[in-house]
Amino acid sequence: MLKPFAAVLLLSSFCFAQQVTIRVVNSSDGQPLPGWKVDVYFVNQTQGKGALQGAQHLQTDADGAAQFTLPQSIPDVLTVWAFPQVKEQIGNWYDSSVKAETAVVVQKGIQSKGITTHGKVRANPGQILILAKRVTLWDRTMRTIFGPLARG
Repeated sequence: MLKPFAAVLLLSSFCFAQQVTIRVVNSSDGQPLPGWKVDVYFVNQTQGKGALQGAQHLQTDADGAAQFTLPQSIPDVLTVWAFPQVKEQIGNWYDSSVKAETAVVVQKGIQSKGITTHGKVRANPGQILILAKRVTLWDRTMRTIFGPLARG
């Protein structure tokens, strides 16, 4: 039971007004993706499983980045969803998400899983890196073939 309390104490000493940057980039070439909607959810697990403490809704800038300040009551977990908002990108990219302990994000940084990182981009301390994947022709074909079966 001391573990969550110790993490909060550790974070509180260096997280006061701590900025966190979310970067959304193309997983294949590392280029930034501007205009993506980013939803950040603050979860405090000490108040019960998945207790939502608050949220922020952001949009990536020309560099594919969005910033927020951690709340004074530091959440245990950050859950981030990113999805295209620009009309030309909708349907051409997969939505992406990251769920991580706040302490890990602040101390080391974190990136989305399941997609090979591009050599040009890595998460730094205080960053959440989302590696977005394009929807391929193969993906569209499989969706067309098997989509009606999934609705059945």
